[in-house]
Amino acid sequence: MAAPKAKRRRLLVWGSVAAVVVVALVVGVVVFRTVTAPHSATHVAATISVGKTPDSLTVAPDGTVYVTNTDDGTVSVIKGDRVTTTINVGKSPVGAAVAPDGTVYVPNGGDGTVSVLR
Repeated sequence: MAAPKAKRRRLLVWGSVAAVVVVALVVGVVVFRTVTAPHSATHVAATISVGKTPDSLTVAPDGTVYVTNTDDGTVSVIKGDRVTTTINVGKSPVGAAVAPDGTVYVPNGGDGTVSVLR
């Protein structure tokens, strides 16, 4: 009777060891795939200075970014990771929209106008 109990105990121990090894392998694979996977938006790649109180942005089909700067009445135009130009628009611009032809419309809440950028 003692032999079957010892055998059972050995099977339980080795079965537990095998389970721990399998779990460790699975965790290792998950960690490896997570660490080596391409990351998007996991760190700040660049900080771009624009005008006072940037409020919103819109992206044109060609990748140009337009940022409305509410406090100084401007729109910053960003290509890549730098401001290529700053355009004076009306008072308190908030939001912008890009039309299919590339025209940018900027509503100016402070003076009730819309600036048209081409």
